[in-house]
Amino acid sequence: MWHIVPNRRDGEWTGDWHLQELIQCDSHGEPRHFAVSSTIAEVADRATLRHIRRALLLARAAGIPPVITQGQKQVEAWKGHCSGETKESTFFVLKAKPTEWRFYAIADMHLGVMTFILAVQKKTNKRDRDDFEQCCRAARRFREGAQCADLARFLDM
Repeated sequence: MWHIVPNRRDGEWTGDWHLQELIQCDSHGEPRHFAVSSTIAEVADRATLRHIRRALLLARAAGIPPVITQGQKQVEAWKGHCSGETKESTFFVLKAKPTEWRFYAIADMHLGVMTFILAVQKKTNKRDRDDFEQCCRAARRFREGAQCADLARFLDM
C-alpha cells in the first residue's frame, strides 16, 4: 500500500497532483494487472502513447476540479449510482484526445491524489453503463484496501 504525503500547505497547493493506478492481484497477492500500465503496454503506436502521456501530465498539473491555468480541462465528472448502492458515486473521465482512449479515476481532493481504476479504448463519445459498473467494482476494491502503484514511472520517461 502506498502512503501519500499531502500536496497542501495551509490550504494551498504546493505541487502537481499525485497519480496512481489500481493493481489487480492474483490469489497469491502477486500483481496481475495494472489499471493503466498493463493496458497501454499493448499500444504499439508511439504517437498514441505520446498523446496518452501528455493527457496524464496535463491532468496531473490541472487536478480535480481542474485548475485551467495549470493545464487544459482534461477531466470530466461522471456521476451515477452503482448497482446495489444508494449513495451517488463520482468517477472522473480523462479523455486522451485525439486518441480513442479514456481513463477513469477516483480522486481524493484533500490529499491531491487521482487513482486511475480503468482504461478503455472507445469508438464513440457516448458513455457506456458497463464502463460505469466496472468503475464501481474497481472503486470497491480500492476502498477495501487494494494495492496501488505510482504512475511516475510512465509519466517521467
